[in-house]
This record gives sequence, C-alpha cells and structure tokens, in this order.
Amino acid sequence: MVEAAQQTYPKTVREYFDNSYKFTSSGNRVLGVFTPAEGVAEGQQVVVLDKSILHPQGGGQPNDEGHLSQGDTKFVIAELKIKDDVVMHIGKFEPAEATFAEGSEVDCHVDEAKRRLFARVHSAGHLLDVAMMKAGRTDLKPSKGYHFATGAYVEYIGAVEASEREALVATLNEKCAQIISSTPAEMNVFKKMCTYEEAQEQLAGAGGVPSYIAEGTPLRVLKLVADDLGCPCGGTHVEHVHDIQ
Repeated sequence: MVEAAQQTYPKTVREYFDNSYKFTSSGNRVLGVFTPAEGVAEGQQVVVLDKSILHPQGGGQPNDEGHLSQGDTKFVIAELKIKDDVVMHIGKFEPAEATFAEGSEVDCHVDEAKRRLFARVHSAGHLLDVAMMKAGRTDLKPSKGYHFATGAYVEYIGAVEASEREALVATLNEKCAQIISSTPAEMNVFKKMCTYEEAQEQLAGAGGVPSYIAEGTPLRVLKLVADDLGCPCGGTHVEHVHDIQ
C-alpha cells in the first residue's frame, strides 16, 4: 500500500551505531511506503523501517549506497534522509509496479566498499582533531567537517600565520602517523550510545556535553583512541584507527 503523505513514525533504530561493518541486515519491518508531495524526484518513493543499517547524509558525511530487498522485489536507494530521528529510504522499486506491504520484513544491503571508504574518511577527520590537540594547537577549535571522499576537510576557528602553515601540516601528518602506529591492535574505536549522564562523564575532558544538546538527551559518543577527549557523533567509523590508512 502506498500512502499519499508521510505519517508519524517511531524513531528508527540505527544499527550502524553499534557496528559500522554490518553490511546486510534481515528482519527489518516495513512501517510505511509513501510518495511525498515534494522533495523527491519523479517516480521515487519513501520506505520507512523500524530499524536500518543504512546511514543517511548528515554530520558532513554522505549517505550510504545500497538497496532493500524482499523476494524478487528490490528497492534501489537514491538518497537517505533523517527527520525527527526517522530514516527515510528514498528510491525506486524494481519492478516499478512493486511495493512492500506494511508490516512485512525486508533485507537491507549496504555497498560495502563505499561504507568502508566513508567510514575511513570520516574517522580521518576526527583523527586530525586528535592530532591537532597533540600538536599543542588547542587554540584552533574544530567547527565543521566535510567527510566526502572527494575534497574532505575540517575547518577550524582560529588563525595560523602564513609562515607557520607548512610546518603545522608536517607536524599534523607526523602526529597522525604516530597515533595510528602507537595504538594497540586490541584497542578498538569507542563509539557508544550513552545516556546524557554517561556522556557527561565520557566527555568530561572536553568540557562535557556541548550546550547545543538538550539536557537529558541520549547521545552517541566517539573516541578514536584512549587519550581522545571525545565528542558526540552519529556517523559511521572504522573499528580501529589502523583501518584509516
């Protein structure tokens, strides 16, 4: 059944929070299939599931690529968005006249090569933040990350004299290499959904939970290595900093 407009859905359980290297998932229940009045290309529909391994665009990271399947029916994903903690799987059915029945279950499939690439690039941006701290440039505050594979960068608030820039780049490259080589193989990246109170404790070294997050809100905390001060992050990441290389 195709709905004419979006209804209100419960929050999507985002399975990539726990495992960025989970590339297939079964038993995902269909909560709705609808054609929105705007915001999608002609012929595209939106599928909402109770849980999903597919990461929507956000936090400077591109959305995953992949598809949903149910028997001979395939839903090829063109875009993934999130609204009110509900993941919108946007795409087209193959064959075009097919659909998913509400309450039925589908399999999720993520393009593994793209997921691994996006996770590496995103984690590399956070690695740069740790390297900046170890380089002693705590005066430079990260403000924006662009974690697309082409042209990835992190913007910092602050000033670097022109005469210092080349040396700083060399130092950051050196620090990044040192962080990767010195991290024990058994020490995985810390990424965990936390209560607000747990997050306050985890992020104490960074000044606690940022003020833009409402008190009492659960959040996912990321720490690449043991002495990373940490930050809130909802993206996909490598399992170990060695994977960034």
